[in-house]
Amino acid sequence: MPEWFHTLVLIIHVIGAGLIIGMAFTSLLVLTTKPFVPESMKVMQRFAKFGPFIFLTQLLTGLYLAWSEYDKFRGNPLLTAKLVLFLGMAGASIYIARQAAAKAKAGTPPSPNITWAWISFLTILLIATFGVMLAESTG
Repeated sequence: MPEWFHTLVLIIHVIGAGLIIGMAFTSLLVLTTKPFVPESMKVMQRFAKFGPFIFLTQLLTGLYLAWSEYDKFRGNPLLTAKLVLFLGMAGASIYIARQAAAKAKAGTPPSPNITWAWISFLTILLIATFGVMLAESTG
């Protein structure tokens, strides 16, 4: 692939990382603000609409970047850790979103899951940190 394409994919990947970090941080703020206001969960419902697209974009761009530089990344435990954490976060997010949708459909009021918000936010920061460390280690 031409260099401009690789650069474009990298830009999309970095922007996507910023969006995911922003979503995780906003979720943390919404869920930890006292007193909790159930209407604030509407922000989370908006995330549920475009969040899967962002996660899929991150997965595809990340796989392309890893594949295009596989010789550099082969055997690097940071890549494995980053992928495992990312896929784990994606799976857990889908599970939690489905639970929340089922509650909403049943008319059950939303309840904040502060523990999950902290775990999500810190894991997303760890994934981003691993990405930077991975890039720096192959530079």
